[in-house]
Amino acid sequence: MSKDIDVLSIDRAAARAGIKQRFRQLVLKRLYGRELTHAQASVLMRLATFLGRDGLYPSHATIATAAGVSARTVIRALDKAYSMGLVTRRLRRIRCAGRVLRTSNAYTLNVRPEAVASASSVHLARAVFSRCKVLSDSLTQKARKISKEDNKSVKASEGHRSVDEYLRIIASWV
Repeated sequence: MSKDIDVLSIDRAAARAGIKQRFRQLVLKRLYGRELTHAQASVLMRLATFLGRDGLYPSHATIATAAGVSARTVIRALDKAYSMGLVTRRLRRIRCAGRVLRTSNAYTLNVRPEAVASASSVHLARAVFSRCKVLSDSLTQKARKISKEDNKSVKASEGHRSVDEYLRIIASWV
């Protein structure tokens, strides 16, 4: 029984190592393609080192110290990674003395092309909707339809429309 548990933990460790390696390759590809700066790539490489058995949830300050950059640079690099779909963020909260407190974010490293495309389109949709002044239900349905069509027609390696392009399209409907 204990031998099975050891094999399982070795398999999980190998899977984590594979995810880290594929993520680093994606980051390097984006760096060489000039989509990321060296500081952003350094932050993302360091982020991958924190992936462990319990998950991935270092604070901005921890990542900044490890990468040798400021916390603001970490925030900018993570924002860029969210928009590219390389990283997905989940807010973590804890309950303490009857109050709900925010703690560090939990991150997911997206290494599969379909996960990268999906995460980048979700981030883009949030950016578009946050910048629209008024968005009715019918406009929301139209915007979702365009976003879905873009996801089907655009390969994961190609870029999506920018936030400004989506805003121009939505403004033309009104």
